[in-house]
Amino acid sequence: TTAYDIITTFDGCYAVTGFKTCGSFNCQDFFLLKLDSLGNQQWIRLYEGGFLLDDVSYGIIQTNDSGYVLSGKASTPPNLSSNFRILKTDKSGNKLWDRNYGGTDEETPWDLIETFDKGFLMATQNDTAAGLLKTDSMGIIQWQKDYAYFAGAGYSVKQCPDSNFILTGAANNELSPTSGNDIFLIKADKNGDTLWTKFYGGEGTERGENLIITSTGNFVITGYTNGITTTVGAYIIKTNTNGDTLWTKIYEMNDLTYGESLIEDNQNNYVITGISATTSPANNNIYLLKLDTNGNKILEKTFEWQNNASDIGNGITLAKDGGYALCGTTASPGLAQVYIVKTDTNGLITDIDDYPAPEEYNFAVYPNPFNSYTTVDLSEIYLLGTISIELFDYTGKLLLQQNVNEPEIRLYNQGYAKGMYFLRIKNEQQIMATKKLIIN
Repeated sequence: TTAYDIITTFDGCYAVTGFKTCGSFNCQDFFLLKLDSLGNQQWIRLYEGGFLLDDVSYGIIQTNDSGYVLSGKASTPPNLSSNFRILKTDKSGNKLWDRNYGGTDEETPWDLIETFDKGFLMATQNDTAAGLLKTDSMGIIQWQKDYAYFAGAGYSVKQCPDSNFILTGAANNELSPTSGNDIFLIKADKNGDTLWTKFYGGEGTERGENLIITSTGNFVITGYTNGITTTVGAYIIKTNTNGDTLWTKIYEMNDLTYGESLIEDNQNNYVITGISATTSPANNNIYLLKLDTNGNKILEKTFEWQNNASDIGNGITLAKDGGYALCGTTASPGLAQVYIVKTDTNGLITDIDDYPAPEEYNFAVYPNPFNSYTTVDLSEIYLLGTISIELFDYTGKLLLQQNVNEPEIRLYNQGYAKGMYFLRIKNEQQIMATKKLIIN
């Protein structure tokens, strides 16, 4: 199971889409997963649509009726490789309609938006051509454009305030015969006709994975490049409204660093998720990068579910509390699972399972859940230096901090609301352990 896209829903929760492998033939189906604000599953829906083969959902939006629209590829006759697929549900995930488009070429829609006229637009790859496919609110095709004058794929699209569209992706050898894939930016009118095209990159391979229109109307693209060093770096380009480059930044946290998705946060910073990987030993982690409006790094970090798993970040959304929710997958031999990370604005996780403390740092909390008070038993560690405890709510706000010089303390409910909290134990040198607390 892999998650490709995540959104913050109107009720402050999250909806996630991707694919789930199912059945004896290992076919793949669209899934729609609804989470509450703490990341707990509310419901999940699976949508068969292909011909016993592969259906993968890459994009999700929520419409004004609180329902959802998913887009991706489907293996349907006459093309058992992939066709375009778009699916509409109600707010509970019940399917309302489901449409497939395409012919015999290899066709994949990589991104989905709702347009100003309440229709839908997909950034596409039609065989070897980047393109756009526009439908009305019922999924009926209004027009389709392929930009076949160069070989490439469209990975991300947005609608501009002037109703025109901006599309990015990857094109082959446009800057020079030896340049490999280059990033493109196409400005198209409301009918998909090209207004201008720009290319960015170097002598290596570059790919534009996602773009945003900033609060000031400029464009920011994230992706990756291997054109500067022998490693792969996250590649971020900011342009003006005409596609002229304002700045370009490359960040290489490890051997391989990929920018897959980005948002603008409430402070007008650019927040990117993707992959940070080492090649020896081989290890992938979810990557988080935060930049100011000039491309200067504010924070950079990774998240790992477990050792020796392959953790990949594919999508990011701005949470209701101003933090960030990331989605992707964590895969170990024989098992792949959806991986969701929620952080505050500093990249600190605010919704996690218990952090496994080393054996010498064991401590207990009882009762848990609790109502009026709980007891924290630190008998095994309270003499290991100056010990302090910290209590956080699920948004990462610090509620309580105190030093500990006795083996047991009582932690009282000082009017805290029902819900999830986190208790952190640390000494002067390190965080020793974290436990999840529930107040009921």
